[in-house]
Amino acid sequence: MKFSSLFQVTSLISLFQATQAQAGIEWIISKTPSTGLKDITFPISLQNAPHEQGWFFAQQFKFNGRYQRINDVGYAGLQPLKDSGSSPVIRAVFASFIDGTTTNDKNCAELVDGRQGISCSVDIKATYSNKQLIQIHNTDGTTWVATLIDSVTKARSPIGSWKLPDGAEGIQGSEIGFAEYYPLSNGDHKTCSQIPKTEVVFGNPYNFQDGLMGIVSRPYQIGECYGTSNFQTVKTDDGYKITDGF
Repeated sequence: MKFSSLFQVTSLISLFQATQAQAGIEWIISKTPSTGLKDITFPISLQNAPHEQGWFFAQQFKFNGRYQRINDVGYAGLQPLKDSGSSPVIRAVFASFIDGTTTNDKNCAELVDGRQGISCSVDIKATYSNKQLIQIHNTDGTTWVATLIDSVTKARSPIGSWKLPDGAEGIQGSEIGFAEYYPLSNGDHKTCSQIPKTEVVFGNPYNFQDGLMGIVSRPYQIGECYGTSNFQTVKTDDGYKITDGF
């Protein structure tokens, strides 16, 4: 299956609305219903990622219905953190950039600095060697819930929930994810050649309700560190691995 050049251009524009990333990775689920998906799961593995704050690995998604602007996106992803004592910790994030999104979830809050939308996050004691599954599903109307599931232990950790405005339908069948070293984006880190090395595997997404399997395409480097940050990628059994930094 090939990703069209038009999809790549549109997705890349969407990516820059949400983040200043070091890498992009497109995903697609074919035969998605015309009204969109009611659930989607994004596998992400941090097995060889350092237990340090700085990197963010996420998948974006868009909704059918009235929300068709480039910046009408949501995303869900994982951030490695420093260990808490002897316990590894991962931060899981679930956000909507759609104006009018609301929440009453204790893990969620309105975005700041003039940005529209809601961001939810939770720090979870998790095993880095186990693949993590970010499951997003519609519970009622325009309400969406995200849960982090350990693929080995099956432990489930609620990330957050929010409600989109009327007119939003299901999740569209294609978008783009990213790997971002956010201290560089925030201006707290100036040198591409000193980005700390990390590794992540983006797995193929899938949908439970309709039994649909998706794929991710080969990741590609973007942004101000293009060609200078030791970016590498290789195909795995169920997705693609990205290595970046020194």
